[in-house]
Amino acid sequence: MENFQAYFQNRVKIDYDDTQGVLVVSAQAFDPQTAQAIVQTMVSEGEAFMNRSDHDLVAAQVPFLEGEAERTSATWPRARR
Repeated sequence: MENFQAYFQNRVKIDYDDTQGVLVVSAQAFDPQTAQAIVQTMVSEGEAFMNRSDHDLVAAQVPFLEGEAERTSATWPRARR
């Protein structure tokens, strides 16, 4: 597994472009189609991971925000008096 990881790291590069705020993914393979498939798979899986992470974050925040809204609506009439 370590040999595969070293091989992979020598063939796939991911750089962050600070000026444009984008990731640049490049891969070397035996042919251009395979390299493109590797990059497309990595981008697709990365996008799916980010979407799941965002969804999990929202799912965790909704109950908190609902509780805050209920607490605020319960104290608001008293504050108006």
